[in-house]
Amino acid sequence: MGFLLVLGFLGWLFWTFNPVRDADRIWKEFWEPVRAGSILPKGIALLFIVVCYLILLPVACLVLLAGVFHGLRGRRTRLSGWILRAMSQEEVRLRQKGMLKSLDAEGRLSPTDKVLQSYLRPAVGWAILLGLLAVCVGVLVWVATRE
Repeated sequence: MGFLLVLGFLGWLFWTFNPVRDADRIWKEFWEPVRAGSILPKGIALLFIVVCYLILLPVACLVLLAGVFHGLRGRRTRLSGWILRAMSQEEVRLRQKGMLKSLDAEGRLSPTDKVLQSYLRPAVGWAILLGLLAVCVGVLVWVATRE
């Protein structure tokens, strides 16, 4: 879901600031600086955007499609297996407990730190996630409907 959000943002960004639509813009003011006091020419910046538009966005789409394809087939790559293991609540808690035990054995863990090492319940995490999604949708609706 996060990858899809990043891909959507990149798509919007490249669609909004697409220099390919106006090719004369690339060559017209090629050597003028981007802003006063800058040494970067506008043409170099626009060529970088074109490269991102023509290479980065299609590569991101291919990675998304490969992930969806592997997910639909029920297969995991090494990377997805590592990510899913790192997201497993039980494994994270075991790793955290081991780290806390080693810090406590070294004497680097204060009593306040021991009290503060607690976990959010999954329901609280879901509430935070859904709240953030609702805020994002609200902002998008507000931006789309304002005049």
